[in-house]
Amino acid sequence: MLPSPRLMLRLSHPCPYVADMPRGLDDPTAELLELPASGIVQAHAALEEKRPYAELRLGWNEKGLGVQLTVTGKRQGLQGDQERPGSCDGLHLWLATRPVGSSRRATRYCHHLILLATGCGPQRDQPGLTAQRIPRALQDAPLPRTELGLIRRYSLPTGHDYRLQAFLPAPALPGYDPEESPHLGFFFLVRDHELGDQFLALDWNFPVGEDPALWDQLHLIR
Repeated sequence: MLPSPRLMLRLSHPCPYVADMPRGLDDPTAELLELPASGIVQAHAALEEKRPYAELRLGWNEKGLGVQLTVTGKRQGLQGDQERPGSCDGLHLWLATRPVGSSRRATRYCHHLILLATGCGPQRDQPGLTAQRIPRALQDAPLPRTELGLIRRYSLPTGHDYRLQAFLPAPALPGYDPEESPHLGFFFLVRDHELGDQFLALDWNFPVGEDPALWDQLHLIR
């Protein structure tokens, strides 16, 4: 069955400038970010009148990208293991920090980052950041230096709902240069063992994890 024509659209999502991030570095319980509502990414599922369980907000400044994921409606705890990041609860984020034109294969500026909601640390109960290579890439991209990033998880008052906040500094994202390239290729997947997968648009019936021509755009605006 063919997907809805709306899911085949390639959209441009505004990403607002947020000067004050990261913050709260001296307090591990403080929030890293305060991203405005204008940074909410409108998933294509909303165009299909499907109610998403996750909200993604993004923001940028010269230092890097801020990411906030809020997941609601959970009745079960988180699952994850840093040894198998692809199956962990959390967020998969694909970014092209430089234009790829009409290429159907990733360039050295295409990156796949994973924000793990749990499965890291000595007790395997902490959030974490990692990156994976993109299959069939035209060039081997340098893996993002995720060890430079910051990530924190916060529990929400209802059930097992949670919020992830991460800051991806510019040195961790090869090719990131907002002045030269304010339009980034962009795709995401929220993974949850209980609630299922929530995609930005097309799902695994299409090669969204390796074909940047299927990604949307992220427009860095002031």
